[in-house]
Amino acid sequence: MTALLWVVRGLRWFVSAALLASVLLSAVVVAIGLTGVLHIRGELTGSMAPRIHVGDLVIYRPEKAEDARPGQIISFNRAGTQLPVTHRIAQLSIADGTVNIVTKGDANDSVDAREAIFPAQQTVWHEVGVISGVGRLINRLTGRSGVGFILGFLPLFFALPWLERLIRQLPDAAELLDNYDYSSLAILARPRNAPAVTA
Repeated sequence: MTALLWVVRGLRWFVSAALLASVLLSAVVVAIGLTGVLHIRGELTGSMAPRIHVGDLVIYRPEKAEDARPGQIISFNRAGTQLPVTHRIAQLSIADGTVNIVTKGDANDSVDAREAIFPAQQTVWHEVGVISGVGRLINRLTGRSGVGFILGFLPLFFALPWLERLIRQLPDAAELLDNYDYSSLAILARPRNAPAVTA
């Protein structure tokens, strides 16, 4: 019984730690994004390999489009889409308050077919750091799967303390053996035709 109790207790601490870490990490990422000082996102494609791989965590800082320079890696949404693109600036020109940027993925053979066009004062996100392998976790925790993960573990989080109390209330195996009536075993072990022993 003691071993089972320790297993449940260990599972309880593991679930608690996993939930706490998930909530804190998600809160930190969301809070940083809300400040507008930095933007953190996991890379979804391999077009920027070997600089950025799928699943890497990419850190961006805001920058005016007119301050961007060729060679920088920027992240932006294509016109008419909500899908982010993270590519390197291959060419840049400014005319009449408009910035025209030609981008290219490091792993791609040619530049992107469509130019990115921004007002000069519009914010683009300039890559300032990469942390390998962490982006996939961040994307999951801050997306629908992260919410599902947390909600899925909540019932287990509340059930484990109840299960621990239940196990504590169960009698120990040694106590059951000490209190067992072994006379019934003697009756079962007696040969079928043997006379009953009377006191």
